[in-house]
Amino acid sequence: PATQSGAAPSAVGATSSSGVAVWIHLSLYAGVLVPYAGMFVPIALWLSNRQNPQAEMHGKEVANWLIFLTIGLIVSVALSFLIIGLIPLAILIIMSLICPVFGAIKASRGEPYRYPVFFRLIK
Repeated sequence: PATQSGAAPSAVGATSSSGVAVWIHLSLYAGVLVPYAGMFVPIALWLSNRQNPQAEMHGKEVANWLIFLTIGLIVSVALSFLIIGLIPLAILIIMSLICPVFGAIKASRGEPYRYPVFFRLIK
């Protein structure tokens, strides 16, 4: 059915305010299909939609998550040779699978989501 403007209503898609924010979170999984896409696609979505307040808020959070995750993975892999890095590595992998889903759910509701990071370089 069409709306008053004659356009078909959209679900949470890339054109709605919260839809872009949802895709910023879910695009973290793009790395499963294409190496490094999980790092570049969310950043590209964020930077191309900075005028959207939802995309700006969620994009900064995903960027901070990617910085934290990259540093954490590098340190954990280095410490894995001493065995002590295996637990933090496992925790980071599990968090990288679960947190984007929580972020996408919050974004679809128009709510902020904070990834569990120890620092935020992008304010």
